[in-house]
This record gives sequence, C-alpha cells and structure tokens, in this order.
Amino acid sequence: MNTRRVISQVVAGLVAWSLLVAALHADTPLSREYFIRQGSDEALWVRVDGVDAEFGVEILDINDIPVTTAGVPGQRLAPLFLYVDETSRERQLDIRVTAGRHTDRTRFDLGLNRIGVRDQRSAALDRALRSMAFGLQAPAVETAASWSIKAGSLSTAARTFVEFGMDELRLWSIYYQAHIAAHGMGDPATALDLLADIDADQATGRFPAVALAAARLKLALASPDRDPQLALETADNVLAQPAIGTQPLVHAEALFTRAEALSKLGRDDEALEELQAGLAQADDIGADDLSTSIRERLVDVHAVQGDVVASGEVLREIESRLDADAQGDELALNLLAQGRLLNDAWRYPQALDVLGQALALERNTATRAQLQLASARAAMGLGRFDDALAWAEAAAAMPDGTGWRRRTALLDVSAALGIMADVYRQRGDVQRMRTLRAAQGERLEGAAERAAHDYALALDALSAPGSRASAEAPLRRLQAATDSPWAPLAALQLCIAFDACTADSAREARDRARVTAIPGVAAEADFLYARHLQRQAQWADALSQYERLLDDIGWHRQALPGVLGGWYAQRRDALVTGYTGLLMSRATPAQAQLGLARVRSLAASLEPSSWTTAQESALAELRESLRLAAAGDSAAADQARNALASLRPPPSADAEAGATALAAWRNALGSDGAVLDFHIAADGAWVLLTDGRGTERFSLATGGSLREELYDLADRLPTLDTEAFDQAMARLGRQLLGPISRSLPRRLHWVAAGPLARLPAAAIRVNGDYLVQRHVLSTPTGFPETPPRVATDPGDRLFLAGAPEDFQSGYLAALAPAPELDAVASLFVGPGLTLVRGSALLADEFESPDFRQAGRVHLVMPVHIDMARPDNAWLELSEPAGGLGRERPGPADMATWTTTAALVYMGQAEMVGRPGQEDLVPPIVAEWFRAGAGSVQATLWRGDRERSAAFARAMYSSADADLAPATALATAMRESIDAGQAPREWARYRLYTR
Repeated sequence: MNTRRVISQVVAGLVAWSLLVAALHADTPLSREYFIRQGSDEALWVRVDGVDAEFGVEILDINDIPVTTAGVPGQRLAPLFLYVDETSRERQLDIRVTAGRHTDRTRFDLGLNRIGVRDQRSAALDRALRSMAFGLQAPAVETAASWSIKAGSLSTAARTFVEFGMDELRLWSIYYQAHIAAHGMGDPATALDLLADIDADQATGRFPAVALAAARLKLALASPDRDPQLALETADNVLAQPAIGTQPLVHAEALFTRAEALSKLGRDDEALEELQAGLAQADDIGADDLSTSIRERLVDVHAVQGDVVASGEVLREIESRLDADAQGDELALNLLAQGRLLNDAWRYPQALDVLGQALALERNTATRAQLQLASARAAMGLGRFDDALAWAEAAAAMPDGTGWRRRTALLDVSAALGIMADVYRQRGDVQRMRTLRAAQGERLEGAAERAAHDYALALDALSAPGSRASAEAPLRRLQAATDSPWAPLAALQLCIAFDACTADSAREARDRARVTAIPGVAAEADFLYARHLQRQAQWADALSQYERLLDDIGWHRQALPGVLGGWYAQRRDALVTGYTGLLMSRATPAQAQLGLARVRSLAASLEPSSWTTAQESALAELRESLRLAAAGDSAAADQARNALASLRPPPSADAEAGATALAAWRNALGSDGAVLDFHIAADGAWVLLTDGRGTERFSLATGGSLREELYDLADRLPTLDTEAFDQAMARLGRQLLGPISRSLPRRLHWVAAGPLARLPAAAIRVNGDYLVQRHVLSTPTGFPETPPRVATDPGDRLFLAGAPEDFQSGYLAALAPAPELDAVASLFVGPGLTLVRGSALLADEFESPDFRQAGRVHLVMPVHIDMARPDNAWLELSEPAGGLGRERPGPADMATWTTTAALVYMGQAEMVGRPGQEDLVPPIVAEWFRAGAGSVQATLWRGDRERSAAFARAMYSSADADLAPATALATAMRESIDAGQAPREWARYRLYTR
C-alpha cells in the first residue's frame, strides 16, 4: 500500500482512520470459540476483550440459532459487551469471536456476570446494560441515521451508570459514542467533543485502557497533511498514556503518525528516527500492513536524504515477543506490583484503584489471590474492616472451600490470616480470632514475622475477657529482642498489664519507639505511655500525652494521609474512651471543651490543607523517608525525625489557637448566649456550658444507660403520638438539663453530637414548656474553632427546586402537586426567583449560575442521610429518561457544587442510622458547608406536606423581620405550637451553622 496516495485521497480529519485500520492483517480471519452454561431465570452480561484485533462476537444456542451479537466496525482497543436475556431453563451457549483483522499477538479474554433483577434499582441497572449492549450491535443497514440510534442508546446507558458509580462502563459508553460519531456518522467534530469529555473526567485516570482508546481515536482523527503540529501533539499524547506499554501496536501507530507530522514540518532527521522505532515495533508484533507502510515511507525519507538503503539493517532486526495469551495476565501482574508499592507507601485509596483494575483483568486463580491479599491490606489501612475481612478470606481460602491455602513464595497466606484475626479481635469474636491466629502461626517465616505475631498474640490476650496471663510470655520474648521495633511496645504493655516497670523505664521505652520513626509504632507507644500515666494516676501528664498524640494524629492525617495505616482505625475507640474519660474527670471545664473539639476533628473527614510547593516537596520526601524507616533504614529514620520537627507546628501553637478560639466564642456570646456541649459515654454523661463568663461542667445521669436510651429514642420518636412524644421529651429535659435549666440564657448553641445527633433539642420540655418557647436554638458545627458568624442579608435571589418526578415524554406532562414548593414560590415572586421543578430537576441544575449565586437555596425533595454510612446519603432528583430511574446525587457528586447561599433549606430530609460517639455534622449537611453555605436547615424526619408548606411560609415571613435564621426558625416553631400542631411536625427542623 502507498500510504502517501491514501492520505491524499481521504477526507481531511478522517485521514488516519484508514491508516490505523490497515495496521492489522486482513488476509485470514482469526476465530475462537468459548462455551458457557446459562442457568434458568438468569440473564448474562458478557465482556470480551481483544488485544490487537478488530473483532466481532456472536452468541448462539446449542442449535446454532443466534442469540445476540456485538461488533462496531473499526474498534479495536475497547471491549465488546453483550446482554443475554434470561431463559426459562438451563442451556449451553457458544460464544464465537471472529477477528477480521489481527496481528501475531492477538488474543481474547472473556468475562461473565450473572444478572438478576431483585428490585427497582437493579431493574434500572438491567435496563442500562441492555441499552449499552444494543448500542454495540451493528445495524442491519449502516447509515448515519441507524448509527445515531446506537449512539443514543449508549448515551442513555452512560447516564444511568452515573447513578450507580459504574465509571468504567460509563466511560466506555461515551467512548463508543465518539467512535460511532467518527466512523458510522461521519461527524468528527462530535466525536472530538465526546473525547474531550472523557479527557476532562476525573474517573478516566483510574482506567488507563479507556484513556488510551480515547487518545488513539483522536489520533485517528488527526491529519498530518492538514495540521501537522496538531497531529504531532496528538501522537505525543498517545505515547504519554500509562497503558501504552501494554499496546505495542498502538505505540507503533503513534510513532508512524508522529513521523509523518515531523516530515511535514521539515524535520526529516527526527522523522527518520521515529520511523525506524515504529518499524522495529511493527515487525516485532507481526503487524505486516503497518510494517509495509512504514517501509514505503522510509524509502521516501531516505530518498530525500540521498540514502535509500540506509534502513536495511533496521528491517532485519526483529525481536521475539511474549506469548500473546499471557499479555492480560502480565498487565495484571504489573498492576499488582504497583498496588504493593502503593501499599508500602501507605497510599491505600490509590492502591485499591489499581488493584481493582487488575482484578478485572486477571483470570489466573493464584494471581487473583495475590491481588485479593493486597486489597485486604489496603482496606485494613483505611479501616474498612468488612472489606478487609472479605478480601483476606478470599485470598487465604482453598478454592474448594476445604480450609486455608499453604504459604507459597508468591502468596503470604499468614498475612491474610493475620488480617482476619485482627478484624475478629475488633469485633470481639474471641474464638475465631484465636483459631485464625493459630493458623497464622503455623505459616510464619523469619524472626520479623514471629515478632509481629507475638505482639498480635499479646493484643489478643489483652482484649479477651478473663485473665491476661497468656499475654506475658509473648511480651517477655519481645522485650528481650532489643533490636526489634516491637521491644519498646512490649515493655510498655508489661508496664500497663503487670506493673513491670519504673517511671524511667516506661519513658525510655516510649522514646525508643519514637526513634524508629515508624508512624504506627510511634503512635502505639504514645498511646500506651498515656495509658500507663493514667494507670499511675498521673492525670496531668496523661492528659498532656493524650493531647500530643491526638494532635500528631490530626497532623499526620492531614499532611501525610495513610501513614498511620490501620493503627488509628483499630485504636480509635480505646483512644477516645481513655482521653474523654480523663477530660471529664480530671481536666478543667475549658480543657474538656477543647479536648472534645480535638476528638471531633478526628471523627470528621478532614479537608486537605493548602501547602506551598516547597512544603509539598518536603512532605513527599518525608513520606519516602518514613517508608524506608519502616523497612529498617536507620538513616532514613533520622531524616524522617528531622523533617517532622521542621514541618510540624509546635504543640504550644495548637494550644494557644484553641484557647484563643474559645475566648472568641465567649466574647461573641455576650450576656444572652451560651453553648451546651454534651458528652454521653458508656462510663458517664456530662454537659459543658460555655457563656461569657467561662465554661462550667455538670454531671448528668448514668452515661451507659442514657446513651443507649437516646439511640433508641431517636428511632422511635417520629412514630409517637403527642402525649408519648411530650412524655419522652420531658424525661429527656430532666436527664440533660436538670442541673442547669434555671440558668439558661435566651440564645442556645446546642452541640448535638453522637447519641443526640438525631434528637430534636427544640422539643425538649423544661418546666412544662418546650425549650424553643423560651430559647432560640442552633447547632454550631465549628465550635470552638470557628467563631459564630453575624447573619448577613441573603438578598432577593432564591433557588427553589423540588417535586422530582418520573420521566414523562412530551411538553404537556402533568406537574405533581407540591404544596411547599408553591408556598415558597408565592413569597418570592419576581426576577430573583429561579424555580426548578418536575422533569427539569436534574443534577446539572446545581452547576448553573442561578444556583451558585442565589442567597437562599430551598429544596423540596426527599433527602436521605445515613449517619452510620455516609456513603449511603443522597438527594432525590427527577428521572432523566424513561427507564433510568430517578437521579440520586450523593456526597461525592456534590464535591463540585459551589454556593454563596446564606441558607440551604431541606424540608423533606430524613436521618437514619446510629451516629458514632462524637459524630456531629451529618453527611449532605457537611457537603453543603464545603460547597460554601452559611447555614443549613434540615429535618430529622419527613413530615406532612401541607404542614411543611405552612412551616416554610412562617419561617420566611419571620425572616423578613430578623436576618438571623435561628430567630426565624424559633418564631415559626412557636407559631406552630400556638396553632396546636403536633410536635413531630415542627420539632423535626434543625438549623446547623458554621
């Protein structure tokens, strides 16, 4: 083939398409067959990946009757997906893969998922999978119109995959839309727009194969004749893709295009180098047509230079490749190595991303077990104990389920068993913990593993009920091994459990552990030393030690996320219990207040700090020094300690900042304001009252019983009739406010953490009245770090959105009744009102200028907030298209939203789940604050629609007289009480402030 003649005859913009398709053999089709069995009443989702092949797939039944097909002409890097409808009885299916164009390294991988529809959500996913599979079936007559139908089906599927977080399928759907636009519809402009969307998508980085396919399609649309500079940049982009190493054919194609562009730019020497490199690669993989094209181009370039035979030796250099059938497994092994390195560097989220990609590729059982073990380690580092247990068990279990695997050079089964034992220790399942720890001990190798196992045995014994005597022997062994990082920890454990040390030896053991600069070891030593001081009744020193440790943890989580590994997740409950117990019994009230704030800052998800470029570089070097220190490098440990000393702010600065913040609050409270902060734990309950005079502490009822009672009441309260409701809230008033009810000022900032997070403070009854009848309440989320804000005028701009609906076609769709929406709209008639309702209520509205610039945002839609599982929180929007189900953006989707609203009002929220001990800010509410909201008003449970409308009307009418949302809320509540409304209708509203 003469490539130059081809280029001159093809329409500009599609020129490289013919070139890239021609890179494969076209002489003899390559076929493969795979047999699978489909069970009754189950559908199948089939994925076929092909390497260096332009292929199609046909699935037939036992009688050779076609069941379904897939094939998009010209596609090569993307997998094909097929949907097989369920059948009433079991049957055998024949999957036939045929490659019309291929190379010597062509191979195929097959993936299979069995699909069952159980509920509305799984039905929506089922429809999306069907839509995607339909889009990948070649039309009977290939016209632009018929291909546009396929592109539309892929677009529908992509939108649904957003809801399910299925980023890979969503990106492949968009890619195939672009491919069809370019190849089937002759619309390169649309294709480039879609490819730009893929490039801009944050998820693309997690799927190198998608990024490479998109880059190659852009390469196919580039024209060295028309715009050589753009073609050169496009080729460079392909060569820079992380997955390019797995696709030598694409690599060779990009080198060829780059050479053509360089030649057009008059840079023939550079073009010659690229042609020679591309030819070597094309010959190497047996891409004969591409090799021929490159040779023809080499002849032309050498002719211009007067040396037409210079490429002879290069043409004879052909190197053997790895067996083509091993390439998918090889990629998975490479990803496994990356995942292990990321784990070693404590970059657990990135490790899970990489390992997830590898698990999707790997078919080899032994390699899959290695990937599962690496995933278990990453999950353990993130404190995801359920996931860690599942992955570790999958890695360690024999394929036939008869027991645990033997340890091999490739699979450290002892580590998997150790992870499982650790999880069961967290759960308090002593029997399983001991069984697994014994199995781990049978598979240990080397002194370092035995030392770690001894420490785990000691922790097991100390956590189990009864005598601690069995912990002494492993601790003594460790203490004797003075060169081990476990030795100082063992010494501290002996101090605590058996009083086997002096004050000096305990301090010396802590210091020795710090010298290792191993983050988890140093943190464990600080924690144990605090417990030792506490046990020795050295209260002030113990508090100081706890505070130093908490500040260290907070700084590490912010500056070096992950380096503490799973230590913090495993020790968090014991750490919080030990510290808060001291705060309430031994610290001053002001110290206790600041201490609770410390704990809550760790319970909340931390936002990354703004570091300078120099600091970022120093932190990166510190992370590497810590990794080497953990591997036993003493020089790296010295470097890490020095770096930590230079980067960390002095402890005195943290203490001064806390005291200053608390003083700012006291000054802002004046004579008519106070903060009530409750700590309700298993060993007691207290309330801290902060006003302009200072902070006081009052002891309440027995904490353990009160805590469980409050958690139970939060679940029951919305269902109670008025009499039972009032009785419960009167009892709560006596329990929480008995010591202080007569001294409360008008304005109360109610810190509703842990067991109080889902209970309505406004409805607590004191001396026969509801609390809101005498007080104005709000819930500060930044106390005491963030001083209270003065209310600002929100202006006249209101973004009012709600009344989500299922999809209705046509412009005459009926609007569902929405009393609250109509009531609020009637109060804000004018140019400042933006009203979004019904079918228009989709996620893109929250990216609009009208939303971002509104002074108030009022939402009338179901909002689900799970305090126990923040990932299970969402706002319900409308259904974008038939069969897709309603959109439900969650916290991750809200990350890109920004607002300047003084108030976000959510009148149909419901909060469920058991909050953690010091959890304060609910998910969704936290996301609104991150987006920029000044305050958020949300409901604890959903209520009557008409009552909700009346309450919103009263709230905004009150706001006209007072800018403070808390005052407007209290006024609306009082009006509801005076009107005789049931408390469950008005008490459900809570105002959160920064």
